[in-house]
Amino acid sequence: MNTAPTGVARLHPEHDTRVAEALLHLQIAAYRVEAALIGSPAIPGLTDTVDALRGAGSTWFGVVESGGRADAPARRLYESAGFRGAGHTEVEPGLWISHYAWEPPQPRRT
Repeated sequence: MNTAPTGVARLHPEHDTRVAEALLHLQIAAYRVEAALIGSPAIPGLTDTVDALRGAGSTWFGVVESGGRADAPARRLYESAGFRGAGHTEVEPGLWISHYAWEPPQPRRT
């Protein structure tokens, strides 16, 4: 029997520009909220770049979820929450598990 990966997975923005860009987008969005709450834009994370994030030596984690491939309501729920399909595993003959990884919204290109 195969086991389905569910839980937390380490991300590697130092090796994947797409991951680094998504993390930077999420970081800036979070720091904008903090800056508004404290009334000051003087938060170093607001001015980070992809290269700075990739070289920071930080450890990043992402969320991975799994559920029955035939469970359409659960699949719709995961997808509506920003999870994207990341493969399938047959855990026993005829029983398939779908895997989902959460990804922050992609930055808008201006």
